[in-house]
Amino acid sequence: MDEEPCPPYMSRPVPTPCREGDVGAFERIGGDGLGRMGRMHTRHGIIRTPALLPVVNPNLRIVEPSEMWNELEIDALITNAYIIQRSDELRKEAETLGIHKLLNFPGAVMTDSGTFQSYMYGDLEIDPVEIVKFQRTIGVDIGTMLDVFGRPDMSREEIQDAVSLTAERAPAALKAAAEENGQPTMLLNGPIQGGLHTDLRQKSAREMRKHGFTVHPIGGIVPLMEQQRYLELVQIIAAVRPQIPPGRPVHLFGCGHPHLFALGVALGADLFDSAAYAIFARDDRILSPEGTFRLDEIDVWPSLSPTAAQASPKSLRSCAKDEREKVIARINLEVSIHEVSLVRDAVRRKRLWELVEKRMRGHPRLVEAFDYVIDRLQEKDGDQFTSRLVDDARPTRTGGVFWTSEWVRYRPEHLAARRLLRERWCTKNVNSIRVVRGSRPPHRRSLVQLKSEIGDSTALIATPLGLLPASLEDVAPWSQIQAPNWLEDKMESQREIEHELDELGLKSVPWAYLDAPPQTDLEDLPRREKPHEDAPLDEDTWSSVIDRLAFFCGIQGDLLRNIIPNPRGRWSRTGRLTNLLDSDGIHLASMRLNDGGLRLTATGAKLFANAPVSGQRWIGLPRVNIHSDAVPFVREGRSVFHGFVENVEGFLIPGWPCLVIGPNDELVGHGTAESTSVEALGGRRGMVVRVRDGITTDEQS
Repeated sequence: MDEEPCPPYMSRPVPTPCREGDVGAFERIGGDGLGRMGRMHTRHGIIRTPALLPVVNPNLRIVEPSEMWNELEIDALITNAYIIQRSDELRKEAETLGIHKLLNFPGAVMTDSGTFQSYMYGDLEIDPVEIVKFQRTIGVDIGTMLDVFGRPDMSREEIQDAVSLTAERAPAALKAAAEENGQPTMLLNGPIQGGLHTDLRQKSAREMRKHGFTVHPIGGIVPLMEQQRYLELVQIIAAVRPQIPPGRPVHLFGCGHPHLFALGVALGADLFDSAAYAIFARDDRILSPEGTFRLDEIDVWPSLSPTAAQASPKSLRSCAKDEREKVIARINLEVSIHEVSLVRDAVRRKRLWELVEKRMRGHPRLVEAFDYVIDRLQEKDGDQFTSRLVDDARPTRTGGVFWTSEWVRYRPEHLAARRLLRERWCTKNVNSIRVVRGSRPPHRRSLVQLKSEIGDSTALIATPLGLLPASLEDVAPWSQIQAPNWLEDKMESQREIEHELDELGLKSVPWAYLDAPPQTDLEDLPRREKPHEDAPLDEDTWSSVIDRLAFFCGIQGDLLRNIIPNPRGRWSRTGRLTNLLDSDGIHLASMRLNDGGLRLTATGAKLFANAPVSGQRWIGLPRVNIHSDAVPFVREGRSVFHGFVENVEGFLIPGWPCLVIGPNDELVGHGTAESTSVEALGGRRGMVVRVRDGITTDEQS
């Protein structure tokens, strides 16, 4: 659809409405664990998530909505329908012009229904159905039903009544939001209440997810924000997040401080709203990802923004109160928007937990809240929330790991990698072990020089993230760790080694230390005179490849030896295996050199698709079963999207290989997963598998 011409007051193009069938759809376009990047489709453009929706008081626009759209590139904002309805002037203007012209904002508009005002000022006369109809009448993109606010100081019985009454109002609210008199259906928020009671929070989430809401805000958390009760906030998110369908965004209603955005996204939130940028400005308080600062206490800005760069704190203190408030509000909003952008970029680069660890040091109660998450992750029998944190994490990624604290050890992607190593690395042929200590990446430099001392033993490398089989030395995150020297000594203690061996099922296997020799340059390693030339694999190299195929594809090592007799390979000039070939020289798989990952060819996918599996430990390649309508397109090499996935067998890991299976259990393609298993089954829009090769009927044999 062509873009509409810009009104004269707009420098940024007017948003393009989405297709009618996509209204309300949430499309996941990337993720890092539970943190995700997405697009939410509305009639007034796409909301890029994670997103911050500034709260705009229609009576007091301290930062103009048109500036939010033009200069800050904000996709959506939130205002209050109750305030507009109770004002005769605003109500008439909104009903005549619509909410977007009233606010002079062309992007998506969300409204609150008056629940917060009820919390602040006591019971108000608000009809739950009429307030929803009013929001639809004035053209709101995403309205909110009138839920019952659950305060932390309320009794369990009062909270239980609030949860029940909110659920009872849901059907009528959705009916009121539906199309009527030619007006299109309004998208609706389904808030989740429950106070501090995690069981009531879960009950509320289960009740609200039964209905056709578009977004699920976690409500009743403003008092926790005001009192900096971050531990209880995390406990609430942990209780609620697994109960919400993956195709619906999660909104932390009332969470607007920038030092919480990274943690919120890491725990599964997609949307935030902020009145804090304006409220804090009234008291000359400056927002920052590191905390809150008073203007009279600073000489330099804690976080720089375009507006802050134009004046120093000293010069701003001399301004009139009203003008100073506007400037500080603008600075606060710019800093908040920038933090959300940083979080979004961290998700894209798979570095979200690094950013979380930095932000959590900004306040003692943030440390307390994050320690709670770390403690939950260490539990062997994790609950649904911690299981999702680890299951949705991608165990390998590009880029190095910088050790900054013990928190690094418990990042979900690291725990996921350790779990897969325990489950898939074959240990039955390990008769003796040599633990190589003092080695630095690339570890092959040490292994080449220690080859004679290792002999027939299995080499394990001591890393800050645990013991790493030498056969997987190129696999991230173990291969790219930057850590202080004192940590190496700690990781090489006998107690630590024995604990690691016990986890790997090698407690009874004899072991001994080997000290790595002084590091040599890569130029000192043997180089191949004829790189990329086919050659048979020796036993050591083949064993290493088997370990990698078992790790990434879940196929037992002995089975691999049977289905690939007399394997061959191609190497880079520096001696790293790049391609696995069969005995006839046919390409089966490529080794990704940037993160140690694996890419299959069509021949390799067909070969491994037929590999038998045994027991629970060896699950084989994950299989994405698709609808018959998608089969012809996948055979042509087109990717698999949400809406065409019938079932998922196995465990999808973003970036790892998987198979695409048709209705008659035939292999129709293969590729790399772009979604987790939960997202693949519950999403509405977006890619599930990036298909590398389609496989036709003639190629099945």
